[in-house]
Amino acid sequence: GKVGVMGTAGTLAMRLYQERLEARGYACLVPEPGEMERLVSPAIALVKANRVAEAYAPLAEAARTLAARGAQAVVLGCTEIPLGIQAGPALPFPVADTIDALARVAIAWARGG
Repeated sequence: GKVGVMGTAGTLAMRLYQERLEARGYACLVPEPGEMERLVSPAIALVKANRVAEAYAPLAEAARTLAARGAQAVVLGCTEIPLGIQAGPALPFPVADTIDALARVAIAWARGG
């Protein structure tokens, strides 16, 4: 299926998440350059400025746009985006918080499992 990937411009340019998802058979959709400039990058700056609640609307719009293009789920691939998305109502499709996932795996590893 198709998965949306959101992150900083640098994270998306590195294809950190896209390569791993594509290797597992997923097609990745990322925000268009104009959406990054208008929605994602300013929202990340809002989170960094501790204006988290204001970041929800542009991030949710970017995620909904990926879903409208066919993404069945959206990966929130940096530290700021999950904080902004959590500041508002749940989105009507699955989102994966990569920091949360990393923490769960690290805890399981530390416990020997």
